[in-house]
Amino acid sequence: MRIVKLWRGKGWSAEKIADKIGVSKQCVYGWLKKYPEFKKIWYECVDDIIYTAEKGMTDLTRPQTRKIKETITYTDKDGHITGRRERETVTTDPPDFKACKYMLENFAPDEYKDRQSVQVSGDISVTAIDIAGILAKARKKAKENDDEK
Repeated sequence: MRIVKLWRGKGWSAEKIADKIGVSKQCVYGWLKKYPEFKKIWYECVDDIIYTAEKGMTDLTRPQTRKIKETITYTDKDGHITGRRERETVTTDPPDFKACKYMLENFAPDEYKDRQSVQVSGDISVTAIDIAGILAKARKKAKENDDEK
């Protein structure tokens, strides 16, 4: 149970977990129906994923700064090391929330899925055409015309 909770907590799908433990995904869904404790853990993990993603959305909408340490090596004209110096720089990454958006859309689709709505209004009328009747009249008229000549 703990390993499934760990994997589910990482956002793994039922299919991936089933594959990892050597059962079908239908088996995992069967366990969800049959074992209340399994179902409870499964959905607690989903709630944790949603909470983490929502928190991540607010964190990631601001630029992220991080420190980078690098060592600068000085050499003479013959390639011998003459000294080293460490330098720390601060870099800023632009906001990025695609991963959180993906998690929210897939784990809480009712709340976060992009929705498209289409409204249709108006009346539709259908007129039936009696092709056989029209052809019969056309033949009759053509015959009458032929008879008149």
